[in-house]
Amino acid sequence: MAYEWKDLPSRKNLFTVKNTVMIDLDKKKPIQHYSTNTKIAVVQKYIAPDKTYYRTQDAALNNLNYAFEAEAFGLPNEKAPLVPSESISLSNQVNSKYTTRSQEKKQTSAQNAATSKNGETGRLKNWLNKLFRRKNG
Repeated sequence: MAYEWKDLPSRKNLFTVKNTVMIDLDKKKPIQHYSTNTKIAVVQKYIAPDKTYYRTQDAALNNLNYAFEAEAFGLPNEKAPLVPSESISLSNQVNSKYTTRSQEKKQTSAQNAATSKNGETGRLKNWLNKLFRRKNG
């Protein structure tokens, strides 16, 4: 299979954001493993139908299709769908029904705690009173 590698405007020094592997795109097998926060210099990019890949200068000079997925560096996948699929949006709607009530309760209790006389919360006053009573008494 022929890959259309495009040169980047300049060499990019990227850091892995998670443990990752360099993949042989021809064989779909891992070549080498890298740990999180590993610095890797990439010079070319290939946008596949489902993912975006980057490759190093050594791989480019040797005409090897060894590459890293864009997500390994925290970069966006340029071929990702722009709109979430229906199944994802439906599951989010279902989850939002259950979390809305609890979020409302948390928000109102936090608002009640934040509004009191002289800008102090009742809890803070009680805690300070207990603290000073123990020291004095």
